[in-house]
Amino acid sequence: MTGSAPAQLRPLRATDAPAVLAAFHAGTVGMADPAEVTDDASARAYVDGLVQAEGTDAVAVVERGTDTLIGLVAVVRDEAHGTGALTAWLHQGWRGDAIMSRAATTVTDAELAEGGLERIELAHRADSPTAGA
Repeated sequence: MTGSAPAQLRPLRATDAPAVLAAFHAGTVGMADPAEVTDDASARAYVDGLVQAEGTDAVAVVERGTDTLIGLVAVVRDEAHGTGALTAWLHQGWRGDAIMSRAATTVTDAELAEGGLERIELAHRADSPTAGA
């Protein structure tokens, strides 16, 4: 993501847990990730799980200028098959400006060009029509 986009990308950090909790409290309708994030401890566990997971590249989508996490793009890599499964979510208050489309495209392009993957599949919740749109 470049230019004057209202968001930018950076690696997910443990310090993002409060913003993850805020995003899940804002509403999970349309979120691709079905994680149960309900309090500080579960938000920390969610972020730590992604940061520490081998074979997972987790990228924070952050508000330009504040560095506050507003979304997440993660690719779970299957090195043996050269594939990855992409999952993503965006804070409800930031939807509608193609932020996630640009973020997911940027991460996917990097995984295919530099990450050694040959195919990336989109993972989304079957009970979330907007996640698959």
